Amino acid sequence: MPKKKGDKGGNPNPLQTPEFIAKQYKPQDGYEGELSKKVLGVVVPVEVDQAVRALPHKATWLRRVITEAAQQELLG
Repeated sequence: MPKKKGDKGGNPNPLQTPEFIAKQYKPQDGYEGELSKKVLGVVVPVEVDQAVRALPHKATWLRRVITEAAQQELLG
């Protein structure tokens, strides 16, 4: 019986091979360390948002800047 719009469900037993998972979340900047499964998200002032979104590799830049600041200010 086909599902109707709004029905709950999906594949209860999805199959994701180790090869698929290894390629799925590979950072484009070549970062080799372990990454958190959770995403950090914050709202910033409009001018900061526009400047960051204009970067060609914003995720790489954000990862570097946040990591450097956390190492200096939080991790000693």
